Amino acid sequence: MGRDFRLATGGARISINLVRKANRDGHVMRTFEVPDCGGFMLGDRTAEHQDLFVEGREAAYFGSIEEMSERVAYYLARPAEREKIAEAGYQKTLAVGHTYRDRLKEILETISVSAWIGGLVAENDRAVAEQWEKELESAGYVHVEDGVALMNVAAVPRVWK
Repeated sequence: MGRDFRLATGGARISINLVRKANRDGHVMRTFEVPDCGGFMLGDRTAEHQDLFVEGREAAYFGSIEEMSERVAYYLARPAEREKIAEAGYQKTLAVGHTYRDRLKEILETISVSAWIGGLVAENDRAVAEQWEKELESAGYVHVEDGVALMNVAAVPRVWK
């Protein structure tokens, strides 16, 4: 997630978040990226979306093109309500652990940080985790900005997706 994306998403009055129903997606990375950037998310009403963000409080949803149009008009006319929902969505991403830093931590914990980085290292060693962040950053998988690891999902090897 680059600077321009964060500025555009955070500055947009409404970010429409579509999922690929043909792939049976219930959410996509934008589900987390929009609120994490402070943006107001108007997304497809899916069970996964509704499990992740409370409708009308942390995000807004639609079930048809007509409803999407109605919701856009509704929320454009109500900036205070829209901003309150966007803020609640942002706070939810922080509180529940929906940031790229959280995902990187989860990946490292999943592989037990028992890795080969210039030699065999001890399991769950903080120095190893820091070295992994550096290795992932130098490989282009992660960009560390202001102490936060932002994952470049497009560059992550297919096996991690």
